[in-house]
Amino acid sequence: MKNNFNYTEVESKLGYTFINKKLLLQAFTRSSYSAEHYDAENNEVLEFIGDSILGMLTVKRLTERYGTSNNNYFISELQEDDLSKLKIFVVKRQTLAKAISSVGLSEYLLVGNSDEKLSVRKEESVMEDLFESIVGAVAIDSRWNLQSLEKVILHLLNIDNIIESDYLGSIDYENELQKWFDSKNEVMHFEIVNHYCGDLEYAVCINLGISMLNFEATGYGKTERGARQMAAKRALEFIGNTTDRGKKILLAIGKPDPDRAVNQLQELWQKKIIAEPKYVFLESYKSESGNSFWECTCTIEGLYDSNGGYVCESKSKAKKQVAYDALLYLIGTDLSLLFGKYGNKVEEEN
Repeated sequence: MKNNFNYTEVESKLGYTFINKKLLLQAFTRSSYSAEHYDAENNEVLEFIGDSILGMLTVKRLTERYGTSNNNYFISELQEDDLSKLKIFVVKRQTLAKAISSVGLSEYLLVGNSDEKLSVRKEESVMEDLFESIVGAVAIDSRWNLQSLEKVILHLLNIDNIIESDYLGSIDYENELQKWFDSKNEVMHFEIVNHYCGDLEYAVCINLGISMLNFEATGYGKTERGARQMAAKRALEFIGNTTDRGKKILLAIGKPDPDRAVNQLQELWQKKIIAEPKYVFLESYKSESGNSFWECTCTIEGLYDSNGGYVCESKSKAKKQVAYDALLYLIGTDLSLLFGKYGNKVEEEN
């Protein structure tokens, strides 16, 4: 196999020196090239290996960034959904292709005549494959040495910078959130809060406790701007998800029914529209005849927390009352706009 592959230059760009140079060459060999050269081995299996390793080490970095371990448990400031979004962004095609392009590695790719005519070296999918095959080659060459693999990946992918500059910086989320606060004639305020994150310096919180959005969005970062951007992004996502919440509820259960309110809330939880409703009963007082009167409160995490419950002669009636109030709160106080196409506005019981 005759080629002008420059091992020294490539290794310098990778920040890793291969023990087995043939593995390095294989990582840069497209199947179109190996089809024309019987003594060449393509990089497709290396891509498969590298893809799995890249995902694992990205998760490792994210959990180090946003979490910490104590003697008993692992604690993460971000939950599964947020971590999944960040992982997907870090390992997505555009991110990997940008990393390969920024250090000029695609120009060393060995391709067949058909690929050469199509200039495939500039295609994002091809550069993504190359990134993964490089990681796979390092895994085999280093005998799966985690430190070597992590060094190469972080050399090519500055994950912290990607999160704060690309994932959070492509849109000015803070400015967009400010517009939302302005529309409500409210003041936007970020509060510095404590956090458990392993190696981050800033944590800020923004409260959306206005316009019936009982939610606090917290952001974390190595810079205060990064933390504010993350908090604002999470706040805007929550606003987007709840803007049509009333319509979603009506489509899911119909009009709130005082007699069926408990079951309707349960149905919304089962359909994952709201968190699980939780009820607390307290014996308020006893009548002269000795009958107990019960107070019931309802809490729906992140959405609703009743300040005071109803006092009724039975637990079931108190529960129905507070569940009905919760439904009305979740839909909105101006029910006529939402209920227009469903019929008359629901009237609260006296």
